This record gives sequence, C-alpha cells and structure tokens, in this order.
Amino acid sequence: MGRSIDKRNFYRIKVEKFKVKYRIINSDSKGVDVDVVNISAGGICFLRDTSVYKGEEVEVLFPFKTKKIILRAEILRIEGREVGIRFITNKDKVEEFLDVFNTEYKLIKDYTDNKMKTSSIYPENSSSEYSEKEKAKDDKDMFKI
Repeated sequence: MGRSIDKRNFYRIKVEKFKVKYRIINSDSKGVDVDVVNISAGGICFLRDTSVYKGEEVEVLFPFKTKKIILRAEILRIEGREVGIRFITNKDKVEEFLDVFNTEYKLIKDYTDNKMKTSSIYPENSSSEYSEKEKAKDDKDMFKI
C-alpha cells in the first residue's frame, strides 16, 4: 500500500488548549464545544463526541477575546474522533479570522504557558495569591461565549 498524497493547500498549525463551538446548519442544535487539533487558512481538524456526517455544512464559532467570528464550513473527512472541515465562507471573512487568530493564539499560548509556570512554582499544599479556584475561573472564562 502506498502512502496517501496530502491534498491540502495550506500549512497546518497544531494547537493546544484551543476550543471552538460548532453546529450543524439547519439544525436545532445550540452548538457543541470541541477541542481543535490543528488549524489552517483552509479549515480545521477537531475532536468530536457527537455524530456528524461527511458533506454536512456547519457553522464554527471562534470565541476570541476581542471578537467572536463565525465561519461556515463543510465536513470533508471523519476518522475516528477526528473531523476535518474546509471553510466555505468568503475569503474576506477567513482573512479576518486569520488576523485575529494570529494575534490571539499567541496570547492564549502565552497565557497557558505562564499559568503552567505559575502553578508549578507553588507546591500543592501551599497558598498563593493565584488560587486553584481563580485558575479554574480563568480557564472557564478564556473561551466564554
């Protein structure tokens, strides 16, 4: 068996701790929160916990801190829990998304890296100004819609 040819037109970036919400178009769904595996100018790959089907169109909400962006996409592939979607929104909206992502993902990554450093400074049983409760609230609010 030969190796499959990568047909993607855009470079993919693996992301950590990046969540989006998607919903199937023309459904009553309020949306499902998912973890993004990788992202590109052409689409994203995320991990699903619900049933989706190849060819379905979805709206994806990117809840950035400065702006909420919704892009339309089509489901291209499903492999286990991984779902690959291609953006079908107009080019200007995708470019707006990329601008915000490029600015904010660095901030999100810096935030989580710094949080990890902060939490490792304090032993589990000691008290600090930045309590576990505050950390949990910050984690929740980071992707609040």
